[in-house]
Amino acid sequence: MDLEIRRRESTGSGVNTHVETETFAKFELMDGAPDGLFLSPYELTPTHRNINNKFSVKYYLNLVLVDEGHRYFKEQEITI
Repeated sequence: MDLEIRRRESTGSGVNTHVETETFAKFELMDGAPDGLFLSPYELTPTHRNINNKFSVKYYLNLVLVDEGHRYFKEQEITI
């Protein structure tokens, strides 16, 4: 099982929208092992939504489960 912290920036509007995704950290989690996720080592900025309909910054936790050759994905937006 993997857990990633991602930042998604979008600029522009309509057909001129440019989206850039950056992965800050990737962790491998073991079943039954407790983990704490501290965000202070990463250079995170506040979440911004639709600034003048031209710019936004959003953060996501992305969880990937691997089971007998199948991969399952869950992405959850977080607000900083």
